[in-house]
This record gives sequence, structure tokens and C-alpha cells, in this order.
Amino acid sequence: MQTLYSAEPLSLNAALLQKLQQIRQVLDGQLEIELPSLFSGLGGIILFYGYLYKCTGDEAAGARMYSLIDRMIEVTEQIEVDDSFSHGITGIAWCLQHLVNAGMLDPAYEENIRDFDELIFEAVRENMSLFRYDYFVGMIGKGRYFLERYASDKSVKSYLDQLIEILFSFRENHDQGILWQDYYGFKREHAEKRVTTLGMAHGLSSILAFLSLAQQAGVLAPERAADIQRLASYIRSCRTQTDGIDFYPYHMVNDERESEHITRMAWCHGDPGVTLSLMMAALQTGDQQLYNDTLSYGLELCTRQDQEVFALFDAGLCHGTSGLAQIFKRMHLHTGDATFLEASNYWQEETLKMGVFDEGFAGFRVHTGEVPIEWTRSQGFLVGISGIGLSLISSLYNDSGWDRALLFS
Repeated sequence: MQTLYSAEPLSLNAALLQKLQQIRQVLDGQLEIELPSLFSGLGGIILFYGYLYKCTGDEAAGARMYSLIDRMIEVTEQIEVDDSFSHGITGIAWCLQHLVNAGMLDPAYEENIRDFDELIFEAVRENMSLFRYDYFVGMIGKGRYFLERYASDKSVKSYLDQLIEILFSFRENHDQGILWQDYYGFKREHAEKRVTTLGMAHGLSSILAFLSLAQQAGVLAPERAADIQRLASYIRSCRTQTDGIDFYPYHMVNDERESEHITRMAWCHGDPGVTLSLMMAALQTGDQQLYNDTLSYGLELCTRQDQEVFALFDAGLCHGTSGLAQIFKRMHLHTGDATFLEASNYWQEETLKMGVFDEGFAGFRVHTGEVPIEWTRSQGFLVGISGIGLSLISSLYNDSGWDRALLFS
């Protein structure tokens, strides 16, 4: 692979550290974020400072984390917050529990976190009435929260058992396995048709990753284990080809791919996120055939570097270069294959190339996806510099625990 800084890892690390310091400098200053949410608010910045403190021992970063937690709690009490993982109370509570579990936050905070359990589970029942499994706003996000709680408090298993039972109550059988139709998301106009979304952010891959993590945690009933393989089988059957490129479509409509368009290289919608979920399923179930196929396909993804073809416009975690760096790092951790680590380093180099704009935060801009193209900037987790900073921390200090927020582990 091409390298920007030389073949010496220390050269790349020095550049990553310099960029991390620039991000820290911006976030140490006046924040433009006031919302308390995980994906676009104070929660993501708190994660950044928490991992900076954990990995470097920087007491000022730890103090900043605690200060922002107080601010997040204060704002949460002042405004109306929804129940979502991405922008609501579920993600806020998950953030606090994760910091407790990772040893960054005083366990006394857990007394307050526990108060959210019933509230969040009540939202699961509402999600069921809407057939809403979507990770951002629906059932799978709540499942991510309860898995984090379960690591500390085994009494929440009853919530996980009920959530999984509710989730399976609206699964559908298919010739190729099992699936869930998408009643929420980007294609509501197809609601009367069979619409299935495949990606990690809103689709079947998030269900697959959640079920794999639930089995890993020991909370998935033995009779459900085979369903992981059946869901993986359906997702795998959707892989298709255009112009000689194999890819997973964004949506399937009446068992046909919605578009001929090659999907982007991204966590949210696209091959890297889908492939990571399949890899997790293969490892958890011991399905050697699925593992071999996923490993081979993942290695092929390492060669995809045409940013125009694969719609890479910025550096954020959701659909940018730092997100790819983190995905390939996880694939390396799962498989031990050095090619994935090389790919991770390559995309971190590309991340550094993105951070050169005077009008950006630490040089980074966010591509809005609008037509005509517009650019903005963000301090948040999902598309902004706190998320980019966490990806840099993973590369520099080999601690990727924060990526639980993206269903990576």
C-alpha cells in the first residue's frame, strides 16, 4: 500500500499524535455542542476525554471528562430528550455505564444509571409496536445498552431476555435464512413492499452483531444460536455484483436489490460494516465456511482505495476514513492477519490528508451529502473530531474499547 509518512510506524505515529493534540486543543476550548447525546453531543466528547485519560494518564483529560459529565447530566435534566441510542437517553446512559465498566468513572454513578433501566425497556415495547429495530432509535440500540449494563449487573438479564424475545417475534423466514423487514429508515415509501436494509447503522448487520455479542456474553438462549447463522446466511446471499465489484446493496426490495449503484466503503451502509458483522458471527458460531468467505472478502476490501468510486469524502467514523481505519483494526484484532493492520494504517494516513482545511475543526470538515455539495464541521462522535480522535487513540495506544458504541465489540 502507498504510505504518506514512510514505512516506519514511528513516523506515522508522530503524525497521528500531532493531529490528536490539535483535536484536543480544539475540544479544550469553547465547545459548539450543547446537546447531551452520544453520537452528536457531549457524550462523544466525554468518551474522547475518558480514553485520553485512560491511555495517557493525563489528569487534565480526566478532570475535563468529569466536568463534561456534570454538564451533560445538567443539560439532560433541563431539556426533553428522546429514548434513542444515537441522540437520546439510552446513549447517554450507555456512555456513563461504559465509563464505569472501563474503570474511568466512579462506580457510584451506577446507582443513577440503574434508574434508567425500566424507562429504556418501556421504550423497547414502544419500538415493538412500530416494528422498529433500527440501531440509532430502535430496539438494537437498547440491546447495546443492556449488554453494557449486564457486564456490571447480571440482574438486567431479564430485560435482555425479553428484548430478544420481542425482536424475534417479528422476524421472517426466507429461503436463504431469516430477516427483518425495515419499517423505519430511509425508504418509508416502500413500506407496503418487502424492504430490508443490510447496513450496520440501520439494518440487519446491526441485529447480527448484537446477537453475536449477546451470545458472547452468555445471554442468548442456545436455541437462538442457530439463528445467528441463518441471519448471516441471508445477508451473505444478498451480495451482488456491478462492474466486476462484489458488494452488499443498501436495501433489498421484494428480494431484489434496490439499486445497481455500488455501495460506499463505510460503517453505516456498505461492505466494511456488513463484513465486520459477518466476521463476528463466524467467530462466535465457529462457522468455518462463513469465516473463510468473510476473511477472503475482507482482504479484498483492503485493496479498495478509490475514494471517488467508494464515496469517501471526509474523515468521520460513520462513513469516512477514520471509521475504515477502526474497522480494519478490529478485523486485525479478530483474525491476526497483518493485512488488516496495514489497511488500518493506510486509512489513518488518508485521515491525516483530510485534516488540512483552515475552516475545519483541527483541519477536518464534514461532507453533508446534500446536492449541491455542502461542507460543515463537527466536534461530535459520529462524524466529527471527537470520533476521529478516538480512532487515532486506538491506533496510537491499542485501546479500542470505545468502539462498542458502533457494535464492533
